[in-house]
Amino acid sequence: IGGLWLFARYFLAPYLTSPESAAMLANHPSAEWLRGEKLCTFRGKWHLSWSVPMADASYYVPAASIHSFLMFAPLFA
Repeated sequence: IGGLWLFARYFLAPYLTSPESAAMLANHPSAEWLRGEKLCTFRGKWHLSWSVPMADASYYVPAASIHSFLMFAPLFA
């Protein structure tokens, strides 16, 4: 469920991303590790990295940190 929720940010990006945040993302990279300006894969020295356009995180749209939370929350539950 968490993966689908995070994956939905890609499809919601054209509808929920404001023009101000799109302009800011073009000038300053996002603090989220997966979010980028366009859909692209980069090859580094040790691993691949991805750039995925995503909707802005809000109360209803989770940030990419939902991935880490859902990895450890079941352990503590």
